Amino acid sequence: MQLVLATLSSGKPCTNLTDTFQVTVIYGQQKVDFALTPTFDADTGFGTPGDYTFHFTGTIGAQKVDESFTSGPTTFSTVEDPSAAQFPVKAPTNVQLSQRMDAELSRLATESQVSSARTLGIVGIVVGALGLVVAAFALLRKRA
Repeated sequence: MQLVLATLSSGKPCTNLTDTFQVTVIYGQQKVDFALTPTFDADTGFGTPGDYTFHFTGTIGAQKVDESFTSGPTTFSTVEDPSAAQFPVKAPTNVQLSQRMDAELSRLATESQVSSARTLGIVGIVVGALGLVVAAFALLRKRA
């Protein structure tokens, strides 16, 4: 959500409100207070689909502010699943990413076990070959 605050007298945007202004985001019975941040990041804040209420409180100069805005048909649209607008490739959900990470970690663990078994096998072959060399050397020495 974007909120543009401007002074009535000049129409210029209000800046540096981070110490005097906050917003409370309400989703169902959950409430979270946020300080206003003068930035925009398209990679965050998709939220959970549904209706949200934004409750702004604080002061701008001497003017007190206490306003709430709830999503709906006559205000701003509700949060929707962003995958419908993703084209041509849909970004994976957090659940899909978690499942993929679990599968990859399992595969890496299996590869590690195979690698350890291979190393142990090579060591066994080398020790066995050294044993044969020592035995052959002992037989040759005994005959001499």
